[in-house]
Amino acid sequence: LNTDISVEVKDDNGALLNTVCIKNGKAFVSYASCSGGDCAKKKPIYMEGQCIVCLPNGLTVIIRGGNGIDGVTG
Repeated sequence: LNTDISVEVKDDNGALLNTVCIKNGKAFVSYASCSGGDCAKKKPIYMEGQCIVCLPNGLTVIIRGGNGIDGVTG
């Protein structure tokens, strides 16, 4: 999530299925070829464990890693 990037996800024949973007520390789907496009309507994700799923296209985007700290109290 530290680098802005756009990745095109294609099927075995080269047809564009989804475009996954990382921008300003958040990941989101900017394009979906499926009829519902629910994954492209989902808010960007940025915290470990969050995910975006496109069932028709078989795409899953999951935030992994991080420093393992969810919060700090004092």
